[in-house]
Amino acid sequence: MSERLNQYFLNLFKGGIKIKKPTATITLADAIELISGPTYEMATRELRNFEPELQKVFKADLDYVTFSGTFSPSRQVGNLQKHSGLICLDFDKVANMWETRLQLQADPHTLLLFTSPSGTGLKMVVDVPGLADEPERHKGFFADIAIYIRQTYGLDVDASGSDVSRACFLVHDPSVFVNAEAESYLYRGLALEEHQKAKKPPTEAQVIKNASNVYTHVLAVVERIEAGQVNITGDEYHNNVAHTGWLILAFCMSTLGEPGRDLFHRISQLSDKYDTAKTDEKFDEAVAKCRFTTPWKFFDIAKKYGIDVSKPGKSKKSKAEPSKAEITDKAAKMGQIMDMVLGTQENKPDQEEERKYMETVRYKDRGMWIWGTKNWICVANNFQIFVKYCTEDENEEKTWILEVVIQGRKAPLYVEISHEEFCSATKLKNKLAGHRLALKLTDAYLGELWQHLFRMSFPQASKVSRLGHHPESGVFFFSNKAVNGRGDGPLVLEPDEFGIVTAKMADDTTICLSMPIIKKKRAHLFSLTPGVLTYNEWFSHLVEVHKYDNAIIPACFYLMALFRDLIVKHTSASPILYMKGGASSGKSSIARSLCRLFNLHEAVANLKSNNTAPGLVRVMSQTSNALIWMDEFLNDHPHEGLLQSAYDDNGYIKAEENSSHGIDTVDIYSALVLTSNYVPANPIFFSRCLFVPIVEQQKTDAQVEAFARLRDIEQEGLSWISLEILAHRPLIETNIKQAYDDLYNHLKEAVRHDKPVERLISNMARVLSIPYILQVYGKIQLQFEVEGDDDILATFVDIGSKAILRQHQVQSEKTALSEFFELMQNQYETGWMQEDLHFRFVGDLVYLRFPSLYTIYSQRYRQVFGKAPADRDTLKQEMIAFEGTDNPDEFFKNIRFKPDIADDAVRSTKSVSGSCAMTYSKLADTFGIDWRARRIERGER
Repeated sequence: MSERLNQYFLNLFKGGIKIKKPTATITLADAIELISGPTYEMATRELRNFEPELQKVFKADLDYVTFSGTFSPSRQVGNLQKHSGLICLDFDKVANMWETRLQLQADPHTLLLFTSPSGTGLKMVVDVPGLADEPERHKGFFADIAIYIRQTYGLDVDASGSDVSRACFLVHDPSVFVNAEAESYLYRGLALEEHQKAKKPPTEAQVIKNASNVYTHVLAVVERIEAGQVNITGDEYHNNVAHTGWLILAFCMSTLGEPGRDLFHRISQLSDKYDTAKTDEKFDEAVAKCRFTTPWKFFDIAKKYGIDVSKPGKSKKSKAEPSKAEITDKAAKMGQIMDMVLGTQENKPDQEEERKYMETVRYKDRGMWIWGTKNWICVANNFQIFVKYCTEDENEEKTWILEVVIQGRKAPLYVEISHEEFCSATKLKNKLAGHRLALKLTDAYLGELWQHLFRMSFPQASKVSRLGHHPESGVFFFSNKAVNGRGDGPLVLEPDEFGIVTAKMADDTTICLSMPIIKKKRAHLFSLTPGVLTYNEWFSHLVEVHKYDNAIIPACFYLMALFRDLIVKHTSASPILYMKGGASSGKSSIARSLCRLFNLHEAVANLKSNNTAPGLVRVMSQTSNALIWMDEFLNDHPHEGLLQSAYDDNGYIKAEENSSHGIDTVDIYSALVLTSNYVPANPIFFSRCLFVPIVEQQKTDAQVEAFARLRDIEQEGLSWISLEILAHRPLIETNIKQAYDDLYNHLKEAVRHDKPVERLISNMARVLSIPYILQVYGKIQLQFEVEGDDDILATFVDIGSKAILRQHQVQSEKTALSEFFELMQNQYETGWMQEDLHFRFVGDLVYLRFPSLYTIYSQRYRQVFGKAPADRDTLKQEMIAFEGTDNPDEFFKNIRFKPDIADDAVRSTKSVSGSCAMTYSKLADTFGIDWRARRIERGER
């Protein structure tokens, strides 16, 4: 360790945050050894295995240090003996951890950097001279550094670190970064600067000017690097696996926006390892994960290579009018240029009168020239621009697809730009600069270019804004291909080089459609993948894994989702598939398999998280006629009404941008799948759901093997099956109304004696209509052993009526007792309820240690529902009524259980008052509990 690191003295506290008296005084070098060594390796690993809520409890027992100094007799601000001159900064929940760490390590002030105990944050230690003599300035320096960090990296520092007695828990980080040569941080007065800026923020013109000045400065240094042919990427460009040095340069250039891409290419080209595609990938990575707010590190690196990094000098040209001789000389030079470009002197438009009758834009020798005030100006010396398509989306927003023909390149380049970018010379130049194309254009010249481009003919195309079904054309869009389902069979439409597909309409006319824009990292999702598996084969696999009763309704729901627009058109609603089951029941496995039919992988949202309403609406509106799976639904969810809108086909209302009066809606076009451990408590919401309880927990060996086979098949993607089903859209369009009416009427008759809510009947008819049509016409086979259409209808009615009555029974019998056993099942699955401690079996009876169970129930109920649970007496009365006992006075009595801490020898001597015995088989059938699971896991019977 450097001698410098032994000059900082800290306190070490062993035994956790409750320990206030220092255990020892150590140096910074000692603390680094503790962090990098094995001392806290086991504790760190155990901590990170806990859930976030439990991490806080475990972390409190870790040893800690006070980086800012030593204290006596206890760790309090007023007991500071000597300030160490160090300030520790905390960064919580850091995104792009590795890249952020790399950028902070590049900071000249970083003395020490390591990972926080949770593994999701960082801790940075900075040396501040003078604090040893003026410790009262600690908070001021902390605030100054925090602003510096925010301005330089866009990171917020945990404000609690401003306390000089702040504790820092010790953690194991073998990659701890130490820079013994780090610069001390000098006070900058940034708070005052921020206050002044807040009072008088810069104008838009000033912001643009400042950005332009920075770009000009970087460009000047890049040109000096090129002039000296200096490779500042160093060996790290190729030899370092992570390319860290090269990535730092990419971070710097990405702060300039897209124009920085060309500069990054220019400095990378000086390496003999240069590769165009890899350089673009590295720049894209930097754009996505950059923390730098300015390219300051670029100047630092260039300076170390001996490059002059001073700003370019201001122009000293005279503002006087040019002489006649200078004008003549300039005109002569332009004449020579035009001779080379246009041919002979006679071809050059040298008179103003003649120019009026000529083009103002010329394409010659793969360059682009525009007539200025007196001469032809070369605005692009190695490429030409053409409009290939003008696209317009459903919100009447235009985009342009430009074809760029580049000298020396066989294939043209296609660039999609917004209408705003097409109408601004600056933005158009910046867009092309990202492709290393220099366009010397002004807004006046842009007008001339428009006139030239608009004289040429180019097709109009409709811009498709979401994946899935496109209602205007009937085309179904995957991320990589499109499917035209009209006609005798599906036609896979391949997009051309610029992402346009041409589809044939019902009247034999054609329409051009622009593929939805998908980010590269998500392009593999919702893609059409090759395959041979049929819908019937997939359904057979699903039945093998989850059994027929659990698989049939979800398999039908998928078919409804694929043609959701037709269901909504005829019935004005789209039910929600709600699968309820405990841990390892298979509900998530079923949902995942449904999503894989669209080549989606996981749930789009965990509803336990702090999701925002706009965020949920956005994911619900990104696809059409597809599935949206959301996991971990909880009762009293703050956005339950929003989820319900997926049923009612209502959009999310928001105010229009830049308008004080207008409103806009974001519509929902796909079917919603929810998975949960709980039965919906809100009857209005529950009636909009298609309830599928997944009760079975223990899988047979055959099911486990089938599950492994299905997962292997799913890895390849199942979207080919959707292609098979989409071919039948014309058949479904013709028969949907009659199919729905037949199913609805027969289902209503089948359940009329039980009088379920009407919506349950209509929901089931909606979900079964599509598979009913496909089964009748022999397009799918749902393993029915029937003959004739009447038998098929009767089978669907039997399946649907059983599901309706099951949901009706659950909804009508939602009692305190059902909620009690629902929560107890969850607690059993998570290990909070144990056999022989809270319950035990005697034949078909289960003995319940009710006093302990009620405590568990009441605590969990408050956590889940945020309100008071049913009282003890209410539950007791419902238990007695459930058992129908002849002697209720003796129902609750003393029953022997194994005590909390006891060996088997005293097990029979412990009895608990207020316990009861209930019929286990009846409880399992009624409430879906399974408390024998772990016996089977242990091989017990």
